[in-house]
Amino acid sequence: MLHAFSSGNFSLFYTGQAISLIGTSMTQVATSWLVYRLTDSALSLAVVGFTSQIPTLLLIPLGGIIADRTNCLVSGAMCRQ
Repeated sequence: MLHAFSSGNFSLFYTGQAISLIGTSMTQVATSWLVYRLTDSALSLAVVGFTSQIPTLLLIPLGGIIADRTNCLVSGAMCRQ
């Protein structure tokens, strides 16, 4: 795995993904904190936490179906554009 970091493009990609993941995590924590501070309700916090995951729960299986049914060369070419 460490051999991959010798490529400048991979290192740049990996660093960008790490920064993006940190930002996403901070957004989730801030949103949850704001909802709890405004409502003082654990139920509201749970509803917001669950509804924020609905797009992920719906789109990941759909993406898997599309990836399984298409040629890997075609899907790779679509991702590059």
